[in-house]
Amino acid sequence: MSIAASDLPFLIGQSVRAQYRVHTFDYGLDLGKQFGDWGEIRAGVYREEGHTRLTIGDPTDPALPFPAQQSFGSLTYFLRFSYDTLDNIDFPHSGEHATLQWSSAHDVIGGVSTYNRVTLDFLAAHTWHDRNTVAFSLAGGSLLNRATNLLMEFPLGGFLNLSGLKPYSLYGPHFGIARVLLYREIDRGGPGYLGVPIYLGMSLEAGNVWQNMSSARWSSLHKDASLFLGLDTFLGPVYLGSGFDDRGNQAYYLFLGRTF
Repeated sequence: MSIAASDLPFLIGQSVRAQYRVHTFDYGLDLGKQFGDWGEIRAGVYREEGHTRLTIGDPTDPALPFPAQQSFGSLTYFLRFSYDTLDNIDFPHSGEHATLQWSSAHDVIGGVSTYNRVTLDFLAAHTWHDRNTVAFSLAGGSLLNRATNLLMEFPLGGFLNLSGLKPYSLYGPHFGIARVLLYREIDRGGPGYLGVPIYLGMSLEAGNVWQNMSSARWSSLHKDASLFLGLDTFLGPVYLGSGFDDRGNQAYYLFLGRTF
């Protein structure tokens, strides 16, 4: 069971046209089987209910994706397989992680269609000379039937998700992104500096969203990069960084939490 509230901006280009406050409440049941210390398969069902409320913007603007207030909900079934040998989920030095998930939403309210989708995430890391790490990450997803609501689509933008773009800059029923990260551990924590492991790193990213899978090709990708300072704190990873892309966009970040 979880209760969450978050802000969902609606952008045209890199300008915020509106912002919604999204409240969600979900609960469910799942069962799984674990395979040693490296993986599991899990199936379950959960109910999600919530509503959106316009907090910034003109409610009469015809470009807005939602009304000023809207309720939504769905009953979702899922099947997920996970493989994990990473030594550290936040700043991995070795190992691999992969998750493949199918989900199907039914009894959807709020004017959206029933949908099915598949998502895949993969991450592998390797360290040399004790402190230098390269990590490769790949993520993708596809709606198997067209959604009629932005909440059902996949967003891109933000730190390590096309870092030169603001969060939620892109939406689409299909998405893909690949990342290469290089980072060096410049302090291992303890009495020095801030008392936590500190990393200096960079990323190269390529990805996009598409209305049709046939449009997915190299020439359509956004190519982005970032420079960052990362701290492995007890609250989770903290990043201070800047992102750039090949179309002249730039963004700055102070971010707490995992982004890939």
